[in-house]
Formats: sequence, structure tokens, C-alpha cells
Amino acid sequence: MEGELPLSFDLVANQLDFVSSRDVKEQLLQYNLDHTLQVAKFRDALKAFFGSSYLCAQIGCSGEANVPVDLELEPLGTSVMNMEFFDRFTEVGIVSAEGKIRGCFDETYDGITVGDLLREFLLNPESENASAFSTEEQQELIFQIFRLFAVGGALCQPEDNINKYLSLTKTAYKEIVTVFRNSSTNAVQVSGRAFKVKRVDGVDLFPDNPTSPHSVCIAVLDPLKKHIVFVKNTFKDFW
Repeated sequence: MEGELPLSFDLVANQLDFVSSRDVKEQLLQYNLDHTLQVAKFRDALKAFFGSSYLCAQIGCSGEANVPVDLELEPLGTSVMNMEFFDRFTEVGIVSAEGKIRGCFDETYDGITVGDLLREFLLNPESENASAFSTEEQQELIFQIFRLFAVGGALCQPEDNINKYLSLTKTAYKEIVTVFRNSSTNAVQVSGRAFKVKRVDGVDLFPDNPTSPHSVCIAVLDPLKKHIVFVKNTFKDFW
């Protein structure tokens, strides 16, 4: 990711197709993500992107990156190829065989009140189900996308069945990543790499709520299609 910064960018799409569908818009409204979730596609390199204050503003960032650009990235895995990955929720009893999410007593974690075992697992590091997915599995891109939808915003109206979360996650994932068959191994795999953007010196990634642990900025670099897809959400407190 080092090297000379390109001089120009091309905004390929300021929203991906899945975000534009009526059903998804209704789901995002239900999850309180309708005004905060941003999905955009750009051509060129990550450091060059954050070196432009104009482009940063396109995904809701502010400020101007230091030169040379210094950023902190957390790698995300892209090895999961089917939705059976999430069967674990049924195996550990968070979700019934029919997909019903089991309830629990209301608790609040970092400003979010939860009343079901799924969101309790996602938000409580001391959850009895904390070991359901390993740290490495939770660092899979598809898990992070699922978590974004299931946690939602401060006014989220959670689903009582996991299947709607899974359907939206599958739809989003298929559009965010490029899948191809490796000619050498004949294995199906994802093109490129995915990262959580944790810090960019000089840039406020989440100017509306810089300290929330629920805000997230994900970058997916696709060398086949020569673009970056950003999935970014700023969690806005209700109070």
C-alpha cells in the first residue's frame, strides 16, 4: 500500500444496488441505519483516498490527512463462502431451529439496551456465549457486516427471527466483494483484502460521534475490478 499517490479518483457509485431496493430501505429504517449507513465505491488506492479531504467527505469524514498518510488498519478475513457459517447461533442455543432469536432480561451495553441473546452476544464481551465464535471468526468480513445490521442504531427495532439479518447480510456481501475461481487451485475465493479502518492521522473518521465503539469503517480493496468499497456507519446516541 506504499508508493506514489494517484492524482485522481473516480466515484463509481455512491450507493450500491442492494441499498437502493425498497425492502432493504425498510430494513435499514427499522434498524435505525437509514441516515447513518454509507456504502460507496471508488477507484484507486486506500492511502491516496484518505489523502484527499474532498473524497473523505464523501463518506462522512472530516479533516485533512497528514502527509505522508499514516493510517491504522485491522485486517478482516474473507474466507467464509456460505451462510452455514452462522449455523453456530443455532448450535449454541442463541437461535432456535426455526430461526427464532431467544430472549433474555434487558441489559444495556455501551448505550444499547438489548433483550435477546443474539444482540447480547454481539455487545457483551462477558456473554455466556462469548466463545460461540472465535476471535478470528468474528474478524471475518461477513461477520462484521452481519453485526452491523444486527446491532443497528440507537433506535433499532430488532428482528425476532435471524433469517432477515442473514438474508440482508448475504445480499450485501455478494455486492461488496468479488468472488472468483482460482485457476491454480480451482477454489472459489474473494478477490483482494478487507480492513477495518481504525485511525487516519489528521482525519476524523466519525466526526458526529468519535468515541462510540459501535461506529465502523470497513474498506474492501478489489484488485480485479480496481476499486475500493467502503461500508461506514456512525453510531449516533439517542440522548
